Amino acid sequence: MTYICNCKTALFDEKEAKRIFKNNERYLNCPIKYDILRYSDWFFTVLNNKGETVGICYILMDKYKDELVPFYSGAFDRKTNKEVKEAHKLLLDTAFHYFDKVFTWTPHLHARIFNKRAGMRELDNNVFIMERENFKKEKK
Repeated sequence: MTYICNCKTALFDEKEAKRIFKNNERYLNCPIKYDILRYSDWFFTVLNNKGETVGICYILMDKYKDELVPFYSGAFDRKTNKEVKEAHKLLLDTAFHYFDKVFTWTPHLHARIFNKRAGMRELDNNVFIMERENFKKEKK
């Protein structure tokens, strides 16, 4: 089982969250520094079934074609594919309580492939969208 936790929970590991963010900062294209972003209600650490922090994910509001929309991103330790997939579903499930659609942007081939496999539709210039009605949760 995978869990996402924000800074308001006891399971939030500040040291590990900062390590993962700093190690991947150049890939995240995040306009906000970690020391500010960590306090956002939309910044999460990702924990594996052993309670270890293996990634981070977050949502920021940004402009896309003159519309303010939610964009999500994240970074994970290597060899955590299972947790990446589960965190993606958890974050989108949470986001769709508030938004009708969620966007992501990535120039990285492996992330673009992941987004397509996860059911996201590519719009243009490495921007992907998932709409609430197209979001499918895996049945247990």
